[in-house]
Amino acid sequence: MSSELYNVLGVDSNASQAQIKKAYLKLAKQYHPDKNPDGRFADKFKEISAAYEVLGDEEKRGLYDRFGPEGVSAGGPPGGGGADLFGNIFDVLNGGGGGGRRGPRKGEDMVYKLGITLKEFYNGKTTKLRATVNVICVKCRGSGAKKAGIETTCKVCNGRGVRVIVRQLGPGMMQRMEAACNECNGRGETISEKDKCQSCKGKKVAPEERNLEVHIDKGMKSGQKITFNGKANQEPGVMPGDIVIVLQEKADSSCQFARKGDDLIYLKDLTLSEALTGFRFAITHLDGRVLVVESDPEDIIKPGDIRVIEGEGFPKYKNPFLKGNLYIKFKLCFPEAEDLKEEGVKNQLIKLLPPKPNCDVNEDETEDCVAKPFREGIDEIGRQDAHSRDATNSDDEEQEGRGAACVQQ
Repeated sequence: MSSELYNVLGVDSNASQAQIKKAYLKLAKQYHPDKNPDGRFADKFKEISAAYEVLGDEEKRGLYDRFGPEGVSAGGPPGGGGADLFGNIFDVLNGGGGGGRRGPRKGEDMVYKLGITLKEFYNGKTTKLRATVNVICVKCRGSGAKKAGIETTCKVCNGRGVRVIVRQLGPGMMQRMEAACNECNGRGETISEKDKCQSCKGKKVAPEERNLEVHIDKGMKSGQKITFNGKANQEPGVMPGDIVIVLQEKADSSCQFARKGDDLIYLKDLTLSEALTGFRFAITHLDGRVLVVESDPEDIIKPGDIRVIEGEGFPKYKNPFLKGNLYIKFKLCFPEAEDLKEEGVKNQLIKLLPPKPNCDVNEDETEDCVAKPFREGIDEIGRQDAHSRDATNSDDEEQEGRGAACVQQ
């Protein structure tokens, strides 16, 4: 086992994920470029971040422990891919025999979805899950029988574990399929009822509950996976699959933020007075800090305007000391008609605001119209009904005209 990366973080090779994370955060804070602007610890900080990138990931850490740095780069045993490839080719050419170079097949992964709020993605979280998996029966050691060697070859499939099904599709057309033998459940052997293991009832495995500690690091995102290698169901002669936790962002009605990559978006209603004369308001951030946001003295906000606060967005994954930006998108709230009913208010506004543009037209060729409030949906339906009535009346008049013409003839 290579221990170089463990030495970088100053932890033991048997350290838990929580201990590794704690050690990384402590060192990263100490050697971060923001605290050392002279750059003397720049290489040290990169070394710490690189070590945590491997050891902070369950899958990469497993490869590192088994095969060293080369195993992490290769995603498995260094140089092993070619041997497996040619081994599979020769197995096929030999009709499935010669499996000496092939390792045991891997079982299916167990996938679970875990709902995480935006606030938890921001701050990080450790949660515990309980999963029920099948493990090799301790009493019979996976044989399924009271004593080893009393199993008999399945007479239906002759020990192959599969049976052949032949179907006739038409004259001279046959379909050949293979299916798991239902007599031995694909095992190729049978055990009489009296010889079955009393603990697992001949199933070779027994259910067991396992507690999993899931670490959600700051900056993780929806769809990201956390893998527990080899923790899925066990089966004799089969390498256990992985338990895969898929993170999914769940709705949180109390959250006023939306995430876009490493940035955050905050929607803010602003009065017309604030938009024209300046604003000052507070935002409670996802970590509980209160940000007091103030406008520049000469800044005027227009509908749809956006302002940015740099470095107050989402923490970057694996480097939580660096953050994206916080974007504030404004929605202007205009005063209601009742707010301007007080005598003299409108005249004061007319004096304070820029002058209105003049409407220079020839009065002899004008027609006065009143623009009324439009109620979307309702007024549209009413207009359609009116159009339908006009069309119906027009058709009726046309039909009456035709009737009169016929009488006259």
